[in-house]
Amino acid sequence: MARGPSKFDRLVHLLNLLRSRRQLTAPRLVEELGVHVRSIYRYVQSLSEMGVPVYYDRGYKVATDAFLPPLNFTADEYNVLRLLLSASVVARHPTYRDLAGQITAKIDAAASEQATGSAPTTYLDSPTSYRPETVSRWYRDLEHATAEQLVVTLDYESISTGQTTREVEPHFIVFRGRSFYLVAYCRWREDFRTFRIDRVRGLSITERMFQRRSGVSPETYFEGAWGVATGQSVEVVVRFTGIAARIVRLGHYHERQQIEDEGDGAIRYSVTVNGTTEITRWIMGFGPEAEVIAPEDLRQAVRSSVVAMAARYVD
Repeated sequence: MARGPSKFDRLVHLLNLLRSRRQLTAPRLVEELGVHVRSIYRYVQSLSEMGVPVYYDRGYKVATDAFLPPLNFTADEYNVLRLLLSASVVARHPTYRDLAGQITAKIDAAASEQATGSAPTTYLDSPTSYRPETVSRWYRDLEHATAEQLVVTLDYESISTGQTTREVEPHFIVFRGRSFYLVAYCRWREDFRTFRIDRVRGLSITERMFQRRSGVSPETYFEGAWGVATGQSVEVVVRFTGIAARIVRLGHYHERQQIEDEGDGAIRYSVTVNGTTEITRWIMGFGPEAEVIAPEDLRQAVRSSVVAMAARYVD
């Protein structure tokens, strides 16, 4: 089980927070460090005993700039850094949450008052759907196995096949859509597969090393995919009408999409994607204002789903 930050780590974090020159009261420091208020008082005393000139003026502060020269950030550069570190994907990540807070405190402490003086105007709030406690349980082990190129035995809960045990060669971890995924070569399937980390049920790292396979990278692996799922390349053509046509016309959903205006308020949407599972859900989300034109097997699959859905609402 992973241990929490040591007292030394918290003292360093506290020092960097104090050097940021914000009005940090004891309750605010409790929120930042995740400890009891009595611990805050003890940490402040410990810093004072080590010669750090801490004083209180509408909040705890450090009385000197002698630690580090200010970083020469412009206001725009500073705000971009804060934006990236505070983005929900990082801020909510069970492994990186505390690290992000410590880095932010260091940036605040070392940046000039001119850079930190302007209020941010943009915020990022990327929705997530993973279970933090499950991701946290396996994340460090998967990072280690990926970095050291070690084969992993994985107990995995697949949506299509249920729970299976397989050996995989982990190549990289990626956040895509709303969750964290491991992209690995599956020795059972003899091909690359994408494993959602919070669906891992068990994991053991072997001592056997593997050779990374060429041609697979985070930048290219998902090319052509609608979301996370991959598959055979296929051209999908959909006719949208009504409000759906206006929504789709004004949006950008895929790098390969093409939109043709049909002149009656309707549009013809064409896109070549690898796999149709996720785009099918997207199409059906528009209800009767979306009609699949091609391919024929997708048109029939959507038709069957609609018929089955309608049957559920028959009185």
